[in-house]
This record gives sequence, structure tokens and C-alpha cells, in this order.
Amino acid sequence: MGTRVHYPEEIKWEVIKLKQAGKSNKEIMEQLGIKHKSQIKTWMKWFRTGQNLPVFSTSRKTIYLW
Repeated sequence: MGTRVHYPEEIKWEVIKLKQAGKSNKEIMEQLGIKHKSQIKTWMKWFRTGQNLPVFSTSRKTIYLW
């Protein structure tokens, strides 16, 4: 079983910025070291729908960006 990767807030915002600039998922993954395109899709969905974008989660508490 693999280990979970927790991306810092700055990476999440950079992904959103690059997607809005028209970059492809593949380009973003290579540039920022994102392991799977589903992560980018999830962050963009949260951003588009106005949901809180978690910075990190623990088993007891999630911290949100907004």
C-alpha cells in the first residue's frame, strides 16, 4: 500500500493558477511533481464549486484554506 502525499497550500494554489492559465494536467504534474491527475481535478472541482480547499487532514481535524 502506498503512502499518502500531502501537498502544501502553495502547491494547491499554483495548480489552480496554472490551470486558469491554460496549462494541461500533464504539464502541471511534471512542473510541480503532482503524482496523479485526479488530485488536480479534485482541487479544481473544490475551487470551481466554492468548497473549502483542505490544507491538510488528520483523523480528527481538517484545516481549510477558506
